[in-house]
Amino acid sequence: MTEENKAAQLPDRSEVKAEHTWRLEDIFPSDEAWNKEFQAVKEWFGNDESGYALEKRSLDLLNGTLKINQTRLINNKTSHHVITMRLYTVTEIKNALEQTGFNIEHIYGDFNGSEYTIESPSILVICSK
Repeated sequence: MTEENKAAQLPDRSEVKAEHTWRLEDIFPSDEAWNKEFQAVKEWFGNDESGYALEKRSLDLLNGTLKINQTRLINNKTSHHVITMRLYTVTEIKNALEQTGFNIEHIYGDFNGSEYTIESPSILVICSK
């Protein structure tokens, strides 16, 4: 099993050391709220050494923003975090660069120089002024 597959699997609660678990009643007001959140979960990750995190992502297509809600359990302490980031399309990046006087030389989809596609993990723009 790869490390990536291990990270994506949710361990059974009985497999997690007690000091690395949290009291669900401290996080969720009811079993129904827990079950609703559990069904909506996109990803669990972590381990006994670094702690665990529950992450739920939502995309606002109108504003082009990605919102990540995280509940982290590290050293028996639970914390909640919200991360919001603006996502840009290749067209938006090209337009912004060209409007500020840059010439687009090439656009790659990764650091290996692969062509950009909708499936690319990155957008790398080579430009000059």
